[in-house]
Amino acid sequence: MSTIRFLAIADVVAQVDKFTPADVEVGDIFTLTATGLNGTTASVSFTATAATVANVTAGLTAAWNDSTNALHTPITAADNTTDLTLTADVPGVAFSVEASTTNGGAVDDQTLTRAVVTKNEGPNDYSSTDNWSGGALPGGAANQDVFIEGATILYGLDQSGIANTLDSLNISESRIGSNPASGCLAIYLQIKATAVNIGQHTGPGTPTELTPINIDVGATASTVTVYNTGTNSPATMPAVRIKTNHADTKVYVRKGKFGIGFEPGETSLLSEINESYVSQKTSDADVFIGPGVTLTTFNKTGGDATLECAATTVNNDGGDMITAGSGAIATINCSDGTVVSNSSGTVGACNSIGTGFVDFTKSAAPRTVTTPKIGDNGKIKYDPSITTMTNKIQPYDASGEITIQAA
Repeated sequence: MSTIRFLAIADVVAQVDKFTPADVEVGDIFTLTATGLNGTTASVSFTATAATVANVTAGLTAAWNDSTNALHTPITAADNTTDLTLTADVPGVAFSVEASTTNGGAVDDQTLTRAVVTKNEGPNDYSSTDNWSGGALPGGAANQDVFIEGATILYGLDQSGIANTLDSLNISESRIGSNPASGCLAIYLQIKATAVNIGQHTGPGTPTELTPINIDVGATASTVTVYNTGTNSPATMPAVRIKTNHADTKVYVRKGKFGIGFEPGETSLLSEINESYVSQKTSDADVFIGPGVTLTTFNKTGGDATLECAATTVNNDGGDMITAGSGAIATINCSDGTVVSNSSGTVGACNSIGTGFVDFTKSAAPRTVTTPKIGDNGKIKYDPSITTMTNKIQPYDASGEITIQAA
């Protein structure tokens, strides 16, 4: 087992990409599309006026340099007659530009091919080998524990192709990725790691956690633990986002603001989300689970949560939860705190026990509860004109006294 640390010491090098047109016909359209760190895009295009490569490189270079879009102005285009190059004006600040074509001639065989001439390097680039204590990128050997402490990593985030799954990825006081713009998806560090630990701290003092942290563990079975997070800006966005596509992945959130499937269109697959607390039971953690998440079990002993997806079992043993959207829940067990059930999806078994309170009255969406039960001091509140109870409310336990009171 080896320990590798991100040092953020790589010298800055300006990125240079080359774009080569081929099989040009008059009327063919050649397009360069830049994507920002927040997911926004901006394109420039040139329609060939002559069936030559030089016509396209000259026209596309001029179109790029004439653009005033903020995604284009930090990059300078140069016409080399047989190709054109894009060069970052600031070394160490990477860019992402993709090429595409649209046929406008007799034959649809025109191309615009991108090639990397000089790779971006700098202290904010995960893929810069000089940033790593071992002098090589993590994942090149087995049994590695990786530590990212006090860093900001914005570039080189696609590490999905590493040869070996990391034993652990440990992140503290660091920012990885950026917040997405409205309507855009977040960009994640794509990595393979058996364990991901975020915001873990032992010892004196309280470290300052940075935001956001976006991690995609992909199809690797992983245990993700969020010990603490900073407060994102804007505060309406989660400080930590996770993506996963493995049915055995488990997430534990102890403190901070966490999201999975937060942006519209995002999907994830995992077995468990476990939300707890460190010292303040009702407010330490805030979890958002979006409609594109496939989830088996949500265990909650504290904090707030919004659940927009379907689930097999939801256990609310502390704090408050709101369900929304249309996801069905096979079983809700509420022993403490409140579950406000606004989802239009069917609830199978609804068990309000201990001091738990399940409230179906905050939404006018028709929904069905198959088998409601109460026990101890539990309470279920519903409007029979909106919520259909397939079976009458029953006692959760076979013994003891139950009081059912209509309000």
